[in-house]
Amino acid sequence: MNIAGLLIAIVLNGVAALGARRREAVTASGACAGFAVGAGILFFGGWISWVLLMMFFGSSSVLSHLKASAKDDLSVLHEKGSRRDHVQVLANGGVGLIMSAGWAATGAPMFLIAVAISFAAANADTWASEIGVLSSRRPVSILTGKPLPRGTSGGVTPLGFGASAAGSALIAAVFTAGYGLTTGWSPALASVFAVVTGGGFFGSVIDSILGATLQAQYADSNTGATTERRLASLDKQPNTLTRGFAAVTNDVVNAVSCVLSSAAGAALYIVTV
Repeated sequence: MNIAGLLIAIVLNGVAALGARRREAVTASGACAGFAVGAGILFFGGWISWVLLMMFFGSSSVLSHLKASAKDDLSVLHEKGSRRDHVQVLANGGVGLIMSAGWAATGAPMFLIAVAISFAAANADTWASEIGVLSSRRPVSILTGKPLPRGTSGGVTPLGFGASAAGSALIAAVFTAGYGLTTGWSPALASVFAVVTGGGFFGSVIDSILGATLQAQYADSNTGATTERRLASLDKQPNTLTRGFAAVTNDVVNAVSCVLSSAAGAALYIVTV
């Protein structure tokens, strides 16, 4: 066991977790989960994988505060606020941790590609959500094209699609640069960039499709308004499930989209690179 590497992973991620907690970017449980996920990714996946995690978490935290006042009315729609808890951390970082362990155990590049795609997908979805809700155009269902209330899962806008592509491409660019530094520069890196970017964007699309079909949606028992919350905002009475399955929360959707996009992208990498 690389004791020095383990100690570095513990110290760096301990500092990062404490910093995130002080900035109120995460809950106490989120800080603990973030520490564990970050330390594991750095130890198993190396610096490239860890930088991708930090870029995802950092950019998503910044974007959550972008024109925050314009997003205040969405608080009654979403089950959780901008502070990430342990479930959200694991939903967005768990796949990267597992793939990092696969990379450490086998040295197979497809695992490292899967790490990159998992964070590209998480970043694409977050950028689409945080920036897309600021669109002047009303969102439409990704499946039917019918208008939806702003912030509704499964709703998309041109601005959101653009933000999704940009968020995925940023992770892909950083990963490709780091991968090139460690393996050497070659024309194949263009394919790596394309696979990671495409995989991340694909993950965001999957997220929207699952959000429009399987993700739980409720009618508030007090106001009748559409919400993702199980309990009413006023008296905490159970809301009425109107679509999807109660077990399929936004965190479940995020995790599934990361898994599917990473698997598809890794397979594509094997075939094309």
